[in-house]
Amino acid sequence: MVAERSLVDNLKEKFVEDEMSVKREVPLLSKWIDIIGYDEKTDIVIAVEVKVRDWKRAFRQAMRYKLCSDETYVALYDEYIENVDIDKFKKHGIGVISIKEDREIEFVLEPAKNEDYHQSLKRKVIDYLRDHGEGRVEDG
Repeated sequence: MVAERSLVDNLKEKFVEDEMSVKREVPLLSKWIDIIGYDEKTDIVIAVEVKVRDWKRAFRQAMRYKLCSDETYVALYDEYIENVDIDKFKKHGIGVISIKEDREIEFVLEPAKNEDYHQSLKRKVIDYLRDHGEGRVEDG
């Protein structure tokens, strides 16, 4: 069985390749976002909840992350992607990412652009990234 940590690490590298600032375990209210990617050029914040297989729990967590992000994804281990209710994700504008053990990443469903985030929470996430190291990859 693949570990969630290795899925997170693989996805972080993809964000770095896309020239985003990346941090794992970023606080939001009383929870922690698995990965935040931030593109300073476009001011876009991307939040990702990563799970090996529990897409329902990941979906619930991702719904919270829409409070602070322009785009929100759930990333799952490829072997369990077929269990996902894609229509539910589409309905709520959450994207889906499949991560294979060989580090291949597939964007199964692109998220809708979120216009309903709270600007103050988005700013807190961006400030957290800046205050805790601007390196391309930072661990929380």
